[in-house]
Amino acid sequence: MGVLAAIKKGWEIASGMVPVIIGVFLFNVVTALGLLMVIGINPTPDKITQITGLLAVFFIVLLLLWVLLNGGIFSAVYSQIKTKRVDLNAFMPNCLSFFSRLFGVNLIGFFLTVFLGFAGVFLAGIFFAMGRGQNIFFNIIAWIAIGITAIIAFLLMIILFLSQYCVVIDGTGVVASLKKGIGYFKQFFGKFCGVFLLVGVIIFPLSIGVNLIGNLLGKAIQGWPLAIINIIMNGSINAFISVFATASVMSLLLSVALVAAKPGEEAAEDKEIEEV
Repeated sequence: MGVLAAIKKGWEIASGMVPVIIGVFLFNVVTALGLLMVIGINPTPDKITQITGLLAVFFIVLLLLWVLLNGGIFSAVYSQIKTKRVDLNAFMPNCLSFFSRLFGVNLIGFFLTVFLGFAGVFLAGIFFAMGRGQNIFFNIIAWIAIGITAIIAFLLMIILFLSQYCVVIDGTGVVASLKKGIGYFKQFFGKFCGVFLLVGVIIFPLSIGVNLIGNLLGKAIQGWPLAIINIIMNGSINAFISVFATASVMSLLLSVALVAAKPGEEAAEDKEIEEV
């Protein structure tokens, strides 16, 4: 399966998973309203400073809930691809079943990202300091270091997503899933980079469009009504994007997984996925 075929299949699969998208939408709306109730409309810097601890707790809980929800989303997408149906009764059990392993993968990813970020900033800072911010040569080297760090972070993100999908698809543990994710990424580097970049290209104008509509509405509507409208618009588009992106990448992953296991049988797997 090629990149464009994976995107097309992901869009088709997401379009047929309305109940799951509605569930993700409700999660987005509830959590966004919760944040709005904590910080209020147009919070001042002083207020943000006063509730920093509360915000930290809120976002930690939010991230944990999102990891929990991902178990259900990934399982539902996998079921739709392989069996052409989604068992909504299994959604919450799957959330609970895969939570600890998905959390483990995300935790490792978090520490790697933090380490990578500190390393990139430290290295760039050294070159900026050497040039005292005035030397063009050292400034260029510093920005190159930042760019390399960003590229590595992007590649790391791909590996972490693939590893999470392996947890659900193969039922493997954290370490085994990471090994599988790295293996697939190394073997099919071009395809996975391509599908992630193309998903990003599709998502970007959708997000820009929603924000543009929100800004236009802001000229006529203010306060809570505008905030709620923005929450609903962003919640709906983000819900579809979550399922669409997962379906696109997972469709490609299932296709190349067969190639890795049984070279020469990709066409048969693609035909099976195309029939969903």
